[in-house]
Amino acid sequence: MAETLKPCLPNLQQEMKEHGVSEAAIAVAANRSTRTIQNWFIGVGEPSYSQARAIRDDLFPTMEIEYLFADTPTKVIA
Repeated sequence: MAETLKPCLPNLQQEMKEHGVSEAAIAVAANRSTRTIQNWFIGVGEPSYSQARAIRDDLFPTMEIEYLFADTPTKVIA
């Protein structure tokens, strides 16, 4: 039986949607391929601290790294 991977980085994905940030923009900020970013979102690998910091600094400078890269959603969606 194949294992189902849970979606990861829900806060980052939500902020991407709200701010119109693409996977390609995340890939550029992290200096990784879009495939790597897609893998992060399905739980295959994760960004290093330096990659997370680059993403935050380039694309979400007013947000906390801990919030953006949390494993569980912490923002209430109305």
